[in-house]
Parts: sequence; structure tokens; C-alpha cells
Amino acid sequence: MNILVVNPNTSPEMTRTIEAALAEFDEAVSIDVRNVPWGPLSVESETDNIIAASAVIDTVWNAKDKYDGFVIACFDDPGLEACRELVPQPVVGIGASALLAAKEAVERVGVIVVDTRVVPRVAAHCARNGLDSDRVLFGSLDGTVVELNADSAEVTARFAQVADDLLARGAQCLVLACAGFSDQAERLERRTGVPVFDGNLFGAESVRRLVERGHRNTDTVAPQPFTGDRTAKPAWSATAGVEERAQL
Repeated sequence: MNILVVNPNTSPEMTRTIEAALAEFDEAVSIDVRNVPWGPLSVESETDNIIAASAVIDTVWNAKDKYDGFVIACFDDPGLEACRELVPQPVVGIGASALLAAKEAVERVGVIVVDTRVVPRVAAHCARNGLDSDRVLFGSLDGTVVELNADSAEVTARFAQVADDLLARGAQCLVLACAGFSDQAERLERRTGVPVFDGNLFGAESVRRLVERGHRNTDTVAPQPFTGDRTAKPAWSATAGVEERAQL
């Protein structure tokens, strides 16, 4: 079984984090982890999400004859439904995979997010996956994806503080709302004693089971002919940082 895990951003560091999370996955499954060749450095807004989705679609389409299934390794699941239209193989997103597993496991779910600004979007994603607002608690790391995708004592301490706060507020499990948070999962489980749902692992497991069951996307549809000129880069600066973007 060959599975492609697509990192929808262009960060090679996050791709390595995802690879490490899946390093000991079922040895009967061959997993390739690849970041998209163009797009946002991290997915932290709806704008980033839309652009990342387009890059994911291109990547999955180009690999459609090489893999038995696909995992989209971003909590927003950018391009998920579009990819299911394009290819018959199973396609899953790590966000939906983690949320669905947590929903079935406990009553009160604690979700660790990168920053408070993303809570409305993550809450909407929870609702789309059947997790009502009265069952979800959010804890913010008050940072950026790139900043928090680091193996440092300071970052680990921030995760521990947010986790402790969520449990004190009644959370019975923790969901990591970013593919780059995987290296904190085992540490948080040891610290808290509650299940920690890392979407990378649950996404790979979900697609493995679907492939084994012979699942196929039956409502695939060819996209419309593409016309016009596609710009190489967005209108804003390719080097715009988080502070600059906030001022746009």
C-alpha cells in the first residue's frame, strides 16, 4: 500500500515533523511525505487556506496514478472535497480525522490552536465534523505555526501550560490543531494522562482502513477547462510576514 501525505505549506521543517510522526506507522504501508512546491509558508488564514488548497489539488492530481490513497496534512483540510472530486482513491484530512476520533472518544474536547485569531475558523471546522460548540474548549498558544514548529523547552512549556488550562476547564482529551504540533503529542500524553489526538497519525490510519476496504470516490468529476493567465505569485509580497499581512 502506497500513501502520499501532502503538507499543504512550503515549510520543509514541518514536512520533517510530519515524517517523524509517521516514522513508526504500519511497516506494511509505504508513506511518502511531501510539501507542496508553491504556496504559503504556513496556513494561518482563510487566504492561506484557499491558496494552499489549489496547491494540494495540483499535487494530488499529478500523483493520482502513483498512490493508493492521500492524506492532507493540515488541520484546515485544504482542498479535501475538491480532491475527492478529482481522484477515485481515498483522500482524508488530518483535521477531520482527529476531530471525528475525539468526538467518539469523550464528551468534552480540548483543542490546542496556534492563536486566538483562528478559533472561529477551527470552531466552524469542528461543527462541520459534528462536534457541537458546547463540547469544545479552545486553548491558544498565542504564536505562529512556523514559530511553534520547533523542538525547544520554551515551546514545550507553552504547550504544557495550555494543556493544563484546558484540563482544568473540563477537557477530557486534547486535539492538536496543526500538523506541525506532532512532536508534542507524546509529551502531552505523559504529562496529562489523557488521550492526545495527533491528526497526522489518525489521518494515515483512516486512509489505510479505507484502502483496505476498497473504498473509491464514485462521484469524481473532471474540472472545467482552464482559461486565462495564472499569475506566478499573489499580488502581495512573497516575503510578507505575519505582521505585514496583518496590516494589509
